[in-house]
Formats: sequence, C-alpha cells, structure tokens
Amino acid sequence: MCAEGGVINSDERAVVKHHERCSMRRRAVGFLSTGAVALLVACTDATAPPGQRLDSGSGGASSSGSSGGGANSGNSGSAGSSTSSSGGGGSSGSDAGQSSDSGPSFVDCALDAADAAEGGSTLAKRFACPPGPFAAPVAGMSQTVCGTFQFKYNYHDGPTWVDSENAFFFSDYAHALPGPSDIIKYTPGGQCETWLADAGCNGLSVAYDGTLIAVCQTSRSVLAFDLATKQSKTLASMYMGQMLDSPNDVVAHSSGSIFFTNPSYELGARPLGVGPAIFYIDPGGTLNLIAKTPSQPNGIALSPDEKHVYVEVDGTGTRVFDLDATGAPSSGLRNFAGGADGLSVDCAGNVYLSGGAIISPAGMQIGTFGAGGSMAVLGGADHKTLFVLAAMGPPRTVQMNVPGPPH
Repeated sequence: MCAEGGVINSDERAVVKHHERCSMRRRAVGFLSTGAVALLVACTDATAPPGQRLDSGSGGASSSGSSGGGANSGNSGSAGSSTSSSGGGGSSGSDAGQSSDSGPSFVDCALDAADAAEGGSTLAKRFACPPGPFAAPVAGMSQTVCGTFQFKYNYHDGPTWVDSENAFFFSDYAHALPGPSDIIKYTPGGQCETWLADAGCNGLSVAYDGTLIAVCQTSRSVLAFDLATKQSKTLASMYMGQMLDSPNDVVAHSSGSIFFTNPSYELGARPLGVGPAIFYIDPGGTLNLIAKTPSQPNGIALSPDEKHVYVEVDGTGTRVFDLDATGAPSSGLRNFAGGADGLSVDCAGNVYLSGGAIISPAGMQIGTFGAGGSMAVLGGADHKTLFVLAAMGPPRTVQMNVPGPPH
C-alpha cells in the first residue's frame, strides 16, 4: 500500500505525493475517466481533512507527475552521474497539505474508485517472465503477415507487444523525414489495422501503468497514449532549454522510469536541438541526461532483470550500462556486441539484434532468427512469437522456444 499518499488542497489541483515505488499508480490517476471523478470526491471525503477536498474548487483529478519542459536545471553529465531537467510542457508536482496517518491514502482510494468506475484494474496486467531455466533460443516456423494491408509510408519500426490489447503495435513512417507516420496494430491471426493516423512517432513501449509510450519525431517529444481514448500527454520535449531532436526508440522500467534515444535521423531541415544523446525520465517526471554520444544512438532494450540497458550507437555497436536497485543508471557505457537497428530481449536475457543475430548476456552469438529487418520483439499469447519488422516490406512472425517480456 502506498502509505505516503498526500491529501488534496482546495487552493490547488489534485496533487499527490508518494514514494517512487508508487509512481506508476500516480500516473494512472491522470487517466481516470469522467465516470470515476464522482467517486474521487467520496475518496477525499474519507481521507482529507475538512476544507481540503476535491469538490471544493480543485475542478478534477490530475496526475502529480511532471510532464514536460518547464524550468531547466543541472549541468551536463554521463551515466552514473546523470543530470536533470524538467520535461516538456508542464510543471512538476508539489506537496499539498499534510500526510494522514490513518485510513487509506488518496492514491489507493482514487485507484479503487477507478476500478469501481471502469470495472477493472487501473494498472495494466503485464507479462512476467517465468523463473527458468531456459533452453538455447531456436527459431521455428516463420510466416509473413499483413500481406494485403496497404501501408501509407515506406518504413516500419518501433514495435512492442501490448498484453491488454493482445496485439503488436508498431510505427509506419516516412523514412528520414520529420513526418508523417501512423501507429499500426497487428492482432495475431488477423490483419494489420491503423490504430492512430498521423501520430508522428517511431519507437513504442508499454508502461506498467498501461499507457503506450511513444517517442515522436514530428513533435520532437516523448508522449504517453491512453489506449482507450487514444489521447496523449507530453512527458518530455526539452532539456536544458534545448529541444529534443528525433527521439527514436524507448523502453519502460517497472519503477516508472522511461529510457529513450535521441538521434537526428528524422530531424529534416529543422535546427538541431540537444544533439545525439541517451536520456531517461525518472519516476518523478524529470528528464535526465545519461550520455551524449559521438554518433547517432538508435535501438534500446532493457534486460529482463532490469539491471542493464542495451543501446545501439551507430559506428560503435551495441553498448550496455548498468542500473541500480532504483532503476537509475549506475555505470558508464561499455562495449557489448555488434551493430544493429532495433534491439529486444527474451526472458533468458538474450539480446535480439535487428539483423537476425541472438546474443547471450555474455556477449556471444548463440543463435539466429533468420532474415532480419528494422527490429524484432517477442509477444503473443505465450510470449514466444517473434514479430519481425522488415523495414520496407511486410512483417513476419517467427515461433521461438523462449518467451520474452514486452519491449
């Protein structure tokens, strides 16, 4: 239980302060439907002191997470000593009132209200890797999918599996241009369909609060999409007074942190912003620089034990850095494997390079999934279906013998 829940101040919007381990729950509050608002009023009646209730002028519920590029602070840094700047588009949360020592916190009560209003849990059910041990990865039957679907653009990338939708999501976009692009949904056994036209995004990941995280070249930002409404909010767009460039790939950590790469592939004729770099948004919503890179950073992936982040840097190959117990970077980048476009992992910790090679956690090639493309991710009912995007052709699926977590 999130015991450090704050209360509601009538002079401010709903602001909830609690421990970082509750950050995903806090973000979920920001996506409550209209039907849950009335129950939120009852929550504050039960948990807040008189005069500090949601129905006394606050106007509705809001998330306390920072979302975007307000005031900037800090100096440039590298992994292990990352620096921070508030993200794009909003202001960070602040304390409201004082914490109550009795009864449920506002966060817990609010999410119970959401459950009652929506008929289910606010937090997404997300696949967890079984304990293992696992056999060496072996590729089985392969088949082309979405063969009759008419893609509008010339490049496919950024796939992820979304358990709540029982589908793969990926981007179809105009290569080397600032836009446009569509987000495509593929349900195994069915066809591809356009989930969101003109999204302007590339890499996708599913967060632990159930939102679809997208890094977007058109808006030069990191967005979170509500899967039910398709509405988005900006998580980051600026760092130290400079715009992001062409955010390319992204992965979400269970702490609520979001790691992404920022090359300039689809920048077009627009002026350069912060330049090639690797970033993460921490659970509080602050944008942190992990490292500036000498060339373009590309694909990114998180090990299943969440202790390592793999990132491809053009010309230097796939690099790796470590995370501490809170999910924050704790080392510099070091060499791991050869070059790639996109990266993903399986439950054994093997890394799948977009070209077709499967690399063990020790950095040795131990298998292949055949012809590669821009990126391949695991998903499906048993999480053993490898969805391979051919950058400029139809996708295909490959049946593997080792499951993998969502990208």
